[in-house]
Amino acid sequence: MDLPAIVLDIDAALERLGAAGPGLAVVGAPPDLTPFLTAWAQRGVAVRCDPSPSGVAADGGPVVVALFAGQPAILFAYAAALPPASVLLLLGGGEDSGIDFARIGCRRDGRVVRRIDTLDTLRAEGAAPHGGGGGPLRRRPRPRRPLRSVFLGDLSYTSYYRAGVAQAASLLGAWHRDVDLRSGDAALIDRQVREAAPDLIWTHMLLWPPPGALPLYEIVGLAERWRQGGAIVLLHDGDPRPAPRFPYDVSACVDLALLNHAFDRSVWGVPTLHWPYAAMTQDRLADPHLDYRADLMFGGLLRSNDGDLYDERTACLHRLVARCGLRAFPAPGEANTRLRTPEVAASCIAVLGFGRPEVPGWIDTRVLQYPGAGAILLHDDVHPEFTSHVD
Repeated sequence: MDLPAIVLDIDAALERLGAAGPGLAVVGAPPDLTPFLTAWAQRGVAVRCDPSPSGVAADGGPVVVALFAGQPAILFAYAAALPPASVLLLLGGGEDSGIDFARIGCRRDGRVVRRIDTLDTLRAEGAAPHGGGGGPLRRRPRPRRPLRSVFLGDLSYTSYYRAGVAQAASLLGAWHRDVDLRSGDAALIDRQVREAAPDLIWTHMLLWPPPGALPLYEIVGLAERWRQGGAIVLLHDGDPRPAPRFPYDVSACVDLALLNHAFDRSVWGVPTLHWPYAAMTQDRLADPHLDYRADLMFGGLLRSNDGDLYDERTACLHRLVARCGLRAFPAPGEANTRLRTPEVAASCIAVLGFGRPEVPGWIDTRVLQYPGAGAILLHDDVHPEFTSHVD
């Protein structure tokens, strides 16, 4: 590595920003760079090593971030978090010519990426505004061996997405394993995924990681490397929000986004597929179980927080419990009955469901979950695809 060249690049950037320029954050600095960091600190430059994008943004004013090039998704994560007028230095080698910096409100100037102050400035300089869709999905011939797949997500939550992917893999004869996004150990996650040598990587909460998970810039960096190694990376988005939580191009680390809604996600720059919450497959009806006998039941969480997505639903359910003896599963303190749907459906006279009529294209799990297990479903929102099966 040519350290003098790196030093010249950083010094030049600081000079361009003025004598009273911002602090310097060096990401992944090699030990040989330590003397130079000390020298900059003595010059009054605030130096931090290995910050996260959110940590850099917390500084408030413009900053310089020295980042080793070659991983566009990591560049996106940092550039999106930087305050206006910041500078992102791309150190070392690496190919970044395919990056659409305009998508993240930046412009290139040699090896320097400068954050643009406003979208109006971006348009005035002739750069493309946000928008555009993804190209065709990468295709590869099916191997002459069992398919291999990985689910990467929060393993403390057994969603139907996770359980359904695992069951589908089993039915197709694929080799499948789960990897916990919450482990917080990038090397462990990377090793577990690479050991599986997956053809498909199903991700959950990839762009909005849960508490305790790896920071976003590390997660997308790993996903990009797995994709470069030949894996197809799938992003699941069941968020009933008109705008995505991460409104930037992710084409470097994602091949296809699976959406349980019809909101526009073209800003991600990848193909999308309508992917409703599905249900598990069963080939026979279960026997009734006394523990789940009810005239009317609801399966799901009763959760109330100020402004929570489930506030109105929970208030309605509490009223029904008081007025007509509705049973809600799971009961407080009991395990979730999601994977006991066959017994619950066979033991109740009717099941109550709640949809989201205000969310275009959103299909509630219960529409597939309970009728498929033999239950009568009372539901307020059935997608047009299923109206022919509804009385």
